[in-house]
Amino acid sequence: MSRTSGLYPSPYSLSRYRNLLLAASICVLTLFAGVLGARHGVGPVFGVHQGWQNGFDFAIESHLNQYINRWPRFDSAMLLLVNRNLLKGAPIVFLCWAAFFEKRHTLTENRAKLVATIPLAIAGVVAARVLAKILPFRERPFRTIALHFQTPHGMSTERLYGWSSFPSDHAVLFIALAVGVFFASRRLGLLALGYVVLCIMAPRVYLGWHWPTDVLMGAVLGVAFAAGASIPAYCNFVWRWTERAWRSYPGIFAGAMFLLSYEITDLFDAPISILSMLLKHKNL
Repeated sequence: MSRTSGLYPSPYSLSRYRNLLLAASICVLTLFAGVLGARHGVGPVFGVHQGWQNGFDFAIESHLNQYINRWPRFDSAMLLLVNRNLLKGAPIVFLCWAAFFEKRHTLTENRAKLVATIPLAIAGVVAARVLAKILPFRERPFRTIALHFQTPHGMSTERLYGWSSFPSDHAVLFIALAVGVFFASRRLGLLALGYVVLCIMAPRVYLGWHWPTDVLMGAVLGVAFAAGASIPAYCNFVWRWTERAWRSYPGIFAGAMFLLSYEITDLFDAPISILSMLLKHKNL
């Protein structure tokens, strides 16, 4: 990592349209979440409690559910993609490192954006969980009685009790990381985005773990948070501290990056379990 006085010729050199896009994304997200929340709350006043159910989600889930158990091997492959964190996190983490060290057309500015995206992706997951807690609860499709969902052979329905499905934190995390990869390498970024859509988001909708709007809103959240890496002041700040840590404590920094890569691959399963256990014992 070579030290540079500034990644940008001027703090205002970034096109204003990117900042407008970021602001517009956040506004649209807030408006959409507010409309859905209001729609959920107003329904009972008029005696029609529709909640989070809508024709768009029902039409897609009902259509996809017709193919469940028709091709057992395909269903098994979808279950494998959903249940194995290694198949979800490892390819994206691999592409993050590959994009960072790619020599072809890779500038320090692009690498800095990729590094700056990682904290934003984690913050996006936290925001998604907060939204899931404060917004009205939304049941998973495979537990929605009105859908008459048929589950594939071998899929357990005992998981995710009490976890609202809106928005999808998987979509938030991996779309944000894929956008970060795109900042550093368009070729690898498109590959990352394709993998997230086809191998992470689509199986969760097909198996009824999420409604289509869950993953769509998660993707919007992921893009909105990742767009923050294009803000020069923030990007310079993260890169400056990253470079300083690498120069001052290379061993500790390398170890920390290994642990971070592992936790992203494992979807922070161990820290979440420990935190849940501590919170559980705190309430006893």
